Amino acid sequence: MLSHAALSFVHGGLAPSFPYLTPYPSSINALGSSLLYKLQSRMPQPPPHPPNPYPGLPPTATVAEQYLYGSDGPLWYRGWAMDQDEAGVCSKADDVLKRTGVRRLIMGHTPTLTHIVSRCKGKVIIIDTGTPLCPFCYWVLIILGL
Repeated sequence: MLSHAALSFVHGGLAPSFPYLTPYPSSINALGSSLLYKLQSRMPQPPPHPPNPYPGLPPTATVAEQYLYGSDGPLWYRGWAMDQDEAGVCSKADDVLKRTGVRRLIMGHTPTLTHIVSRCKGKVIIIDTGTPLCPFCYWVLIILGL
């Protein structure tokens, strides 16, 4: 997770219910670093997925590391893109912005299919850099300095 100039860049999103949100971003970065170490230290390494079955997290993953990788963790949370209640989304976004000390929540791989989505007067920005239908999304990240 990256916090730069009061902007938060994450893969999926910062769920309002994520219990390891603060201190931001050091708490999430520490969990990610610890989990990555455990994944890279598995011996023997599992065969690649796909085509092989998904090996899951290491058995030594802590509850916090499992939460990081779970559906409400910053890697896979999709609530900012999927929730249609704009007033509710904006209220939750304001809470997360206040708790993290950032101005904008930017998700870099949340499917939007065709374009960049701005919600809550620009406080939530959803960009899918991987979709072939949004080739310009990649350039937005370059313009932002990533």
